[in-house]
Amino acid sequence: MKNNVDLLKQSHSREELLEIFESFGLRPILMEPSRLTYNSSTCLDNIIFSNLDSHTYYKSTDDPHLSDHLDQEIAVNMTATQNWNVITRPNINEENTAKFIETLKMANRDVLMNKRAELFNENFHHVFQLCFNNSFPTVGVRKGLGWNVDAVDNDGSSALKRAVDATQTIHKVQS
Repeated sequence: MKNNVDLLKQSHSREELLEIFESFGLRPILMEPSRLTYNSSTCLDNIIFSNLDSHTYYKSTDDPHLSDHLDQEIAVNMTATQNWNVITRPNINEENTAKFIETLKMANRDVLMNKRAELFNENFHHVFQLCFNNSFPTVGVRKGLGWNVDAVDNDGSSALKRAVDATQTIHKVQS
């Protein structure tokens, strides 16, 4: 990943950064320009991620006309009660899975070909991620705070089922 990731521009580094935070249940609160010039706008700094529900904070971006940087403010309501975390996850269902398979079949495989392994891997990841994101839109899911002992999967059967389902999907795409 590059040192500076501009969240306003579509790039592999941007997607990688967002995926890392999303894997921890965090989503960006501010992804607005933090620096403006006559011919560009960037969001390189003041990148704030949280798992807070949107009703628990206020955000704003203002131009104080002091420099080319904008003033960004987040005020968190410390008295708001939230008995859950909101996490995002892909909406995986039969219809979206079928759409994913069709999208993979239509993907341009010529884009992937490269003799350098790291470029092949980056190209593959980019194409696969685009197909996945277009087929499985993300939805917010409320997860209760605290432990839910009944939901703990001690024998790992749900992880095994997901692995088998993923293998079957890959097999369908390849055939």
